Amino acid sequence: MNTIDCIREFQRKYAGTYFFFKKHCESHETLIYCESVESQMDAEGRHVRGGVMRVNSLECGRLLFNIPSEHTFVFKMPPVGVFQYGKVAVHVTRLPRRQWRRGLCSDNTSITPTISGIIACELSWSLDLIDELYRRKTFDSRDALSLLKDKGYLSVALRDQYSVAKGLQDKTFFILHQTVPVALYDTSKDEAVLYQAAYEQEVMKLIKEL
Repeated sequence: MNTIDCIREFQRKYAGTYFFFKKHCESHETLIYCESVESQMDAEGRHVRGGVMRVNSLECGRLLFNIPSEHTFVFKMPPVGVFQYGKVAVHVTRLPRRQWRRGLCSDNTSITPTISGIIACELSWSLDLIDELYRRKTFDSRDALSLLKDKGYLSVALRDQYSVAKGLQDKTFFILHQTVPVALYDTSKDEAVLYQAAYEQEVMKLIKEL
């Protein structure tokens, strides 16, 4: 593969995606976002003499990598499930299209807030978001309601791809599996309305833990 083809391949696979890099002979991995892949021309601007990858990271700030690079670039599969990001739970799934992309992006990964549908929540891809997803953070069920009522959380990620989200009233909460509301729980009456009968056993178990 010549230099031009190599640069085009990097552009196709890495530009606009999130992945990790390792320094030569080191094991530590750093999450980065590839902002662009550019050609480097000779002094006369006639021939491509190499390429450069411009990236950003939380750990090291902005970096430049030569193409080809002596560093190793690592694509890690997204952590599929429901995880906490800030004050909202998000559901992460892999998308079948464009799996040849060598980093996380909206072409191969879906990230959706698990909220009740009555609350607007915009979610932008960022290094902060992707970094949190790889941490796979969830909460104990016993802490969920206090986080929603007292800490301003919109939804709380629990085990087994469940989450709890704020309802229409202060004492009502939606229980969701992935992104689907399966029950509405009213703490003032200690009653639950099931939307999906197949989830009854698990919902009742979660309510006892709340």
